[in-house]
Amino acid sequence: LDEGQAQFTFSAWLASYGTPDTNPDQPYLTVQFYDANSSAIGSPFALDRALTNYWVRNADPLDLTPASAGSHQWGKYVRTSLIPAHARTATVGIGSSPNTLVLGAPDTYVDLVKLDVVPCTNAITRGLVAHLEFDGDYSDASGNGVVGQPINGPTFEAGQIGQGVRLTTTKDGVVNKYVSLGYPDVLKFGSDATGDATDFSFSFWAKIYEQADDQAFLSNKNWDSGGNPGFVIATESDGMKWNVNDDVP
Repeated sequence: LDEGQAQFTFSAWLASYGTPDTNPDQPYLTVQFYDANSSAIGSPFALDRALTNYWVRNADPLDLTPASAGSHQWGKYVRTSLIPAHARTATVGIGSSPNTLVLGAPDTYVDLVKLDVVPCTNAITRGLVAHLEFDGDYSDASGNGVVGQPINGPTFEAGQIGQGVRLTTTKDGVVNKYVSLGYPDVLKFGSDATGDATDFSFSFWAKIYEQADDQAFLSNKNWDSGGNPGFVIATESDGMKWNVNDDVP
């Protein structure tokens, strides 16, 4: 749960009371998560009867039209997402849709509201060797002591979850800010050639501010050339690429 990997499902049946052709008041449900200090975490997740987002079906099996602001039909809405990291409690709110002409006190129908927490069957922490949160420092939350070493002064800023580290590299290579993890034993995954290969995976959030050449996000090689031994995950055009050369010197 504290890693932001637990999942929830938020569902409800929603309908309007007003006249269909007047764009009437519609129900608007939200679920807001809070941390241990009762502080809201992020923005609320919404189910809006005036929109078709998260609509799955109508109560009338013959009516296959997605729910809209002009309909009296009962519509079922289902939304699934990840529970924000460090959440401890949640509240469900019922109000009026901001996307209809008639606003004010709710004059709508709501039924069978459910908020289910779905256990993660394959936790990302299984076999974890390093976990850098970048919340103002370069510590390793996995307990394995893979502490990052900032090179050339990278900085911290708001991230997707907590803070993140901002890495800057200029096209001419004059500015090259990164974080080194060194070469500890827990990061030595071996190879088929030496008979000690170990499967491994990465997970990280990334945001590209400006792309020039192939700036690296994660690498264990000299990425000046794709032919150098090792791997690199880097930017390319408007996306990302994975390059690997597993030749053993």
